[in-house]
Formats: sequence, C-alpha cells, structure tokens
Amino acid sequence: MEENQSIILACVCDDAFALPTAVMLYSALENLGRGVEVTIYLLDAGIQIANRERLEALLQRSRRSVTLHRIETPVDAFLDLGTNTALGYTVFLRMTLPERLPPDIGKVLYLDGDLVVVGNLCEAWQQDAGDLAIWAVRDYYMPYVSSPGSGLAALHAELGLPAMTPYFNSGVMLMNLAAWRAEDLSRKFFAFSRAYQKRLRVGKQDALNAVIAGNWGEFDLSWNVQIQALRCMGDWPASDFKTEMYQQRRELRSGPDILHFTGPAKPWKAGLINPYRSSWFRYLKASGWFTPEEYRRWYLGWFKCALQHATQIGLHRVQRMIGYQS
Repeated sequence: MEENQSIILACVCDDAFALPTAVMLYSALENLGRGVEVTIYLLDAGIQIANRERLEALLQRSRRSVTLHRIETPVDAFLDLGTNTALGYTVFLRMTLPERLPPDIGKVLYLDGDLVVVGNLCEAWQQDAGDLAIWAVRDYYMPYVSSPGSGLAALHAELGLPAMTPYFNSGVMLMNLAAWRAEDLSRKFFAFSRAYQKRLRVGKQDALNAVIAGNWGEFDLSWNVQIQALRCMGDWPASDFKTEMYQQRRELRSGPDILHFTGPAKPWKAGLINPYRSSWFRYLKASGWFTPEEYRRWYLGWFKCALQHATQIGLHRVQRMIGYQS
C-alpha cells in the first residue's frame, strides 16, 4: 500500500455504543498501511463527556495520523419513525452524512460500531464508486428483497422490484456522497421510511434497499462477515446465494477483512459464544480504553454474567431432557 494515502471514515455513536465504537475504530487504525492519514467523522448522538474523552485519548495514542471531527447530532428529528432495534433512533443518523459532511467530500466509508476490522480498509477505500450510490456486502441471511425476514418480502412486487433483486447489509458502506446529493437519496430514504414504517421489519435497512435498489455495487463478502448468520447457515432459506456461500464459508471464517457481530448477541455482552469473541477482546485490551486494573474489573464482571448465563442455558437443557424422558 502506498504511503501518504488518505482515507475518510464515518460512524454514528451514542453513549451506550461508545465502548464498541472505540474498539472498532482502534482495530481499523491498527490494520491500516504505513503513512495513511485518517479523517474520522463521528456523529455524536449523546456520548457522555467521560467516554468522549476516553475515545479521543484512544485516537491520539494511535500510531496513525488521525483527525477527528465530532458532530453533535440529536435524534429528535427521527422520533416519528418506528425503530425495532436496540440501537434506537441513532440508526437513522447515517443517512444524514451527505448533508452533514463538507460538500467537497465525494465519498466516505461508513462503519457500524459492532465491527472488528482485521483487514486494511485502504483496499475497500480504493474501490471506484463510479455512478453507484454505495458499495456494500450482500446480507447473508436476506440476500434478496424477497427473502423471508426482509420487510420488502411483502412489498417488493408493490414497489416494482423483481423478487431476486439483491439486498445488502448496511453495516459497512462506501457511500458515494456526490451521487447521494445529486439524486437526493437522503430525502427519498426518509420519505419512504415514514410512508412504510409500519410494514418494514429491518427499519432503515429495508428502506435503504428499496430506495437504492439496483444502484449499488457488491464488495467481496469478506468485507462484512456477518457472524451470526454465518454460524446459522443451516437455517437459511434455499437459494443460489446460499449455495455460493457454502462454497466460500471456510475462506470467510479463516480470512475475514471485517467481522460483524450482527444480531443482539454482542461480544461485550455476556452470553456470546463463538470463536470470534476473542478478537474483540484482544482489541479492547490493546486499545487502552481501560487501564489494566479497570480492564480486570470489567472482565471479571463480564465473566460472572457469562457464567450465570451459561448456567441458565445448561439448566434449561437439562429440564428439557427430563421433560422428554418423562
């Protein structure tokens, strides 16, 4: 990778997601090439001062040249929109990036806070966006607008979208801001969200896929390895995409560029059991978010909760076995 390259990242964060967002950014910085200059636009939806200072100190300690632009972004304007996610109304803030970032910025790489970056983001950044609004990765579990689980499954015909129209996951997006502005996509997104909010199942992701259908390019699957979906491949509906994924699953498990902890089971919450949890903990410990003593206390609390959770699961399984035998 050439030195003196620059890259622009964006993320959205409230106080509840300050810790995982810090781990995500630290992992991204650690895996960049030498000499890369990084600009980060953080849409701040209510980060408390103490966590804000921890995040800023973490970035200052980075071996990379980092410029942070923190933009205070209240969610009041979105309270009329329904949300069925633990992330609340902050999920809509990413759609305001084209208007909140300086007009001379033509593209930005948006990253969710529940990621661990293990590849060099410059490789994704170098993708020529062309005339497409975004580049993203297909949603593993819902690869088509007609896939069960997608809110568009019952809407695609009404919207004039062919059943096999690809459906992307919005956790990693190279956003072509010039195209967004020219096509007024943010306004169209919010108009669609308000018009169909009672019929959408995945909120902003359904709305995005409806508004941007056919106007996005596909990154390699490794740039958004959706862990929960990958672990549950046997439950996926049959499709050509599932067949393709079966052929690539070993490569994706062994050589991801970005790990995405999709679903409610997050590594910082007790109870998540999968081989990638250790990656998140490794970056948390190395980031310096906690002092060694703070980390020890935090991990001990996490471990106690995890042990209680595992015990409850074990008891439940035993009770089920007893019930089957009686």
